[in-house]
Amino acid sequence: MGSIVGALSSFAIAFAIGICLAINPKIYVRGLLKLIPLGYRPRAAEVLDESGSTLRAWLLAKLLEMLLIGVLTTLGLWLLGIELALVLGLIAGLLSFIPNIGPVLAVIPALLLASLEGGRTVLYVAALYLFIQALESYVFTPWMQQRIVSVPPALTIAVQLLFGLLAGTLGLLLATPLAAVGMVLVRMLYVEDLLGDRPQATDGPSA
Repeated sequence: MGSIVGALSSFAIAFAIGICLAINPKIYVRGLLKLIPLGYRPRAAEVLDESGSTLRAWLLAKLLEMLLIGVLTTLGLWLLGIELALVLGLIAGLLSFIPNIGPVLAVIPALLLASLEGGRTVLYVAALYLFIQALESYVFTPWMQQRIVSVPPALTIAVQLLFGLLAGTLGLLLATPLAAVGMVLVRMLYVEDLLGDRPQATDGPSA
């Protein structure tokens, strides 16, 4: 119970911070730029703009993933004849925002309702959630993160493990977006600016 309460508290904190940042992000951007010397501010503005675009792409990928999980869960529970399939699917989709812990929390009410139908139904529901969780972990998340956010799947898993060990549930929530922003910072500040390895301008289309 302590782990569940801690996970929900971390989710609420991260959600509140995200809402505050999303309402008026320009205030925070201007504040960060004020801390940077004048000569570096134009480049810093480019880096912050690229980081913001990356975070928006990550959020889009996460929302699509949550939608897919919610739809699959609802359809699966409906085919199994479980009551409140739509509500349980909505819960599964929303809680999938919390890596690792979210699916565990989502399956509890589904198993409780399935227990009213008998032990075999409980096994079917558990198998359904395990199958959807496997799809999320090994298909949906790696594909979307690579296609939409361009974060390598191995890097995503490694960062989630590291941040999960260092900061618990809050670290899991922030691991993937921080990894995406970190890739932007490394590419623009280290590879392009420090090493001078900038992408070459492409020529116009050949006739």
